[in-house]
Amino acid sequence: VTQLLPAGPNPDSCRLLLSGGLWGSPAAVNTAADLVHPDDLDEPHRTVWAAICTLAARGVTGSRTVMDEVIRAGDASQLVRDELMQATHAG
Repeated sequence: VTQLLPAGPNPDSCRLLLSGGLWGSPAAVNTAADLVHPDDLDEPHRTVWAAICTLAARGVTGSRTVMDEVIRAGDASQLVRDELMQATHAG
């Protein structure tokens, strides 16, 4: 059995972090959040990671809820929305 190659460019480490946060458990995200703070990242990763961490602290993960949080916080620029979409499909 061989692994399928990803479609498009290989994701960078920030995108893989975001992808793990979108699909991982809240406990796993909270553990990662102890090591990687939003201020450690550049935009648009910072905004998406901050939303992921905020929601994980409440026991919630998932791309739709993260987008809702980003919109609620007023940070839903096109760059942030594009990064969230890419992270949803990375990894």
